[in-house]
Amino acid sequence: MGKYWTALILSCLVFSGCIGEGSEEFDDSAKWDKDMVQFPLDGLDDVRNFSVGLGLEDHSIGESNWAVFGNEEGGNCCEHYLAVTKEGWILNFGGEYPTWSEDRGRTWQEYVP
Repeated sequence: MGKYWTALILSCLVFSGCIGEGSEEFDDSAKWDKDMVQFPLDGLDDVRNFSVGLGLEDHSIGESNWAVFGNEEGGNCCEHYLAVTKEGWILNFGGEYPTWSEDRGRTWQEYVP
C-alpha cells in the first residue's frame, strides 16, 4: 500500500503544472526605465552605451549610458566601491580617501582627515 501512495504523490507533483486553463506568459518587455530620468550627458569626457538585460535571459531589453572616470576622480586604479544616494550623489570608497560627486561626476570632492 505504501508504494501506491508514493506513486500517487509523485504523480501529483510531476503533473501538477499540466492541469489548468493555461499559464500567463511573462512580459519580457518590462519598462526597466519607467521612472528614470536621463540627465544631460554634456560635459562628460567618456560616455559609453550598454545593453540592459532582464534577469537570466540572454537578450537585451533596452539601451542606456554610463560615464567612465579616470583615477584622478577617486584615487588608485583598483577595487572602487560605489554607491549613490537618493539625492543623486555618487560615493566612491575605493581610493586612498573617500570621494563624492554631487553633480553626476562632473566635479569631485575628497575627504582628507
